[in-house]
Amino acid sequence: MNKYFIAVCDDEELALAQISGVVKKEFARCGINAEITVFSEPKLLLELNRTSNFEVIFLDIDMPDLDGIETARIIKNQNPKSLIIFVTGKDELVYKSFEVHPFGFIRKLKLKEEISRIVEDIVRELTRNDYMLNFRIEGIHYKLFADEIIYIESKGNYIIIKAIDG
Repeated sequence: MNKYFIAVCDDEELALAQISGVVKKEFARCGINAEITVFSEPKLLLELNRTSNFEVIFLDIDMPDLDGIETARIIKNQNPKSLIIFVTGKDELVYKSFEVHPFGFIRKLKLKEEISRIVEDIVRELTRNDYMLNFRIEGIHYKLFADEIIYIESKGNYIIIKAIDG
């Protein structure tokens, strides 16, 4: 069974619990073990994302201090491969969200109706290349697709992985 690292960020505690619960159920329905971490503040998400590299991030747009669009912009700089799905109660924000090229958009009022399609799309995207190497170095989680690896070399007790991006 595949395992994905997923973040859910919303400043409303009730919405946070509802979104994370529905997301967990949908991934389980697709046969995916989803490790979900929840955040009520975008700054905490950004801090942990530096070392965790979440594959999927469900993100509210309308939050105080740091909104979801600016948070997504920072996440894309940290890890361009993260799939960002905006979840919001304000439909008019969908157009503004296109600035950061999200993977998807879910309306909070239609969460249960729209989540299935999004999760199926996510699973399809993340399993497009099942040949990937998962590993941790000094507590940081990494995933490399096979087509990103140039070579792997063993030197004593160490493994050297040369990838396209360094």
